[in-house]
Amino acid sequence: MAIKLHVFMRSGLRSGAAILATVLLAPGAAHAASTATAADDRGWSVGGGIGLTASPTTFLMNFDLPYNFGNNLSLGPQMQIGVTGGATVVSMTANGRYDIDFSMGNAESATIRPFVNAGLGFTYESIGPDFNIFGVSNSGTGFLIAMGGGLEFRMTDHVSLESAVQFNIIASGAGPGNNDHFYWSWQMLGVRLRF
Repeated sequence: MAIKLHVFMRSGLRSGAAILATVLLAPGAAHAASTATAADDRGWSVGGGIGLTASPTTFLMNFDLPYNFGNNLSLGPQMQIGVTGGATVVSMTANGRYDIDFSMGNAESATIRPFVNAGLGFTYESIGPDFNIFGVSNSGTGFLIAMGGGLEFRMTDHVSLESAVQFNIIASGAGPGNNDHFYWSWQMLGVRLRF
């Protein structure tokens, strides 16, 4: 009986030590895993989505090809194309994006990530007479400053769904009356593939 009790106590101590080690080491392991995940995000991704623009109101198609440098920072080209019966907007920017990581080592909360982005580039607008209060057509190209943000929902390590809003400030040379103005774009649904 004493032998059985001694074996039971030894195995119980081992189990208790294993549980204690798991409890004490798990936060560090989770942090290491989240750090490894951020480093593993390095590489190219491609994104595309649809939505709308306002001022002028058009159907939006959005495309980007960023490179993620790790630490939640990515840079790359972005193209927005807005079309409708009487207006066309085409914008190209060199865009930077920063993913805000609120997970603090919790893998489940890392699936939804807000992000902010900003970029510089140019835009071309062609506004038909139906979109101009003076009833005349106008087109032009201008310098573009873009900034915005959105949410990314990571479905897998390689596939995400996104929604984003972007404010596009256009310097003189494009748009109605060739004045400074802005338009905003809302990518209602986007898909991102990471390589």
